[in-house]
Amino acid sequence: MISALTPELEARFRRLPRGLQAHVRRVQRIAVELANHHAVDIQRAELAALCHDIARAIKGEELLRRAKEWGIPLHPVEEALPILLHGPVGAEILRRDCAVEDEDVLEAVRWHTTSSRGLSAISKVVFLADKLDPSKASRYPYIMQLQALARKDLDKAMLFFLERELASHVVRGELIHPASVEARNDLLLANARR
Repeated sequence: MISALTPELEARFRRLPRGLQAHVRRVQRIAVELANHHAVDIQRAELAALCHDIARAIKGEELLRRAKEWGIPLHPVEEALPILLHGPVGAEILRRDCAVEDEDVLEAVRWHTTSSRGLSAISKVVFLADKLDPSKASRYPYIMQLQALARKDLDKAMLFFLERELASHVVRGELIHPASVEARNDLLLANARR
């Protein structure tokens, strides 16, 4: 039995591709470390980390179908890039099929890819843990700086990551999910009030 998972969740986890299972386990370890360091509920952060990619192996067309069927609000960016729906659809799977009712856990799963404004500490831990997976070092060349910041201040680490990623998307001419922009602005405003 994987720590923090019910038999239903563990069965779903075991059906994920092996590479994705390995990623989830790495994110789990990082999330537990960050939660412990920042006095965030470890068990809830661990559960959210273990569940964050529960819908990641679902194909884009199916993510779109489920989102429409379940009444998940769709943004045109998500319709163009349906992989961004694996968080919101994953949260709904957890709520509908796995009896997960913890709103912070569901929020963490829902926003682990794009972030959003006003996230709970659990959501911030899972968002950062997902980005700090060492297998993503080539994708995020600043991962060591992000890791150091994440140990000091979750908000500053989130802002650091979002600013670099948003700038990178702009340079490459890629779409940006508006929730990421809202998250950055929210963090900037909160930082200015400190």
